[in-house]
Amino acid sequence: MSSRGGGRGLHATLAPPGAAPLVHVQLAPPAALPRSTHAMVAEHIEGSMVGVMQDLRVTTVDRNAELAEAYGLVRERVAACSEALRREAAARDVQYEALQRALAAAFEAADRELHEAVGATFSLAAAAVPPLHAQLDEAAVTETQAYAVEVPATNERMCGAHIREMEGHREALLLDDTTIRAREARLVARLETHEAGYGVRCKVEAEDRERQVAAFSAQFKASVSEALP
Repeated sequence: MSSRGGGRGLHATLAPPGAAPLVHVQLAPPAALPRSTHAMVAEHIEGSMVGVMQDLRVTTVDRNAELAEAYGLVRERVAACSEALRREAAARDVQYEALQRALAAAFEAADRELHEAVGATFSLAAAAVPPLHAQLDEAAVTETQAYAVEVPATNERMCGAHIREMEGHREALLLDDTTIRAREARLVARLETHEAGYGVRCKVEAEDRERQVAAFSAQFKASVSEALP
């Protein structure tokens, strides 16, 4: 089935089951069209949105006024902080300059006192050096006199005779040692000569005895041979 609307009503085309031709039926139009549900919802939403937008506008204006007031307060606090920082920086600069002047004066006074103390110390040292050099020179003369003159004289007076006597005994001992070594060398040479001669004599005597034993053995064997039948 299909339908279409016209100016005077609705036209419907019906095709009953099993019927070959189509039947056209004209229906009467309704007395009034029904109101759309979507239109009603849209109108309601639109009315609600108008109220919400008005409330939002009022709220936005109030909020902007509050933000402007808060921003003004922040700007006033920032200006006050900047002024306080400026005053604090100025006071700090004044204190820093005063501290620099005080430190410079203290360093100058300390340097002056140090120069005065060093000058006084060098003055005392310059005054004390000449007497000290004189004492050192006197001590050097005394040391030279003691080690070059007095000590050798004392050694000679106390030990000179004994030293010379000991040197004489030492020379005598050296001579005796030389003599003893010479005698020992001669004795060793004589012993070596005697030992060599004794060895030769022992060897010759041993050879003679071996020859005598061999001759006696041969003679004994010959006698035994003659005695046997």
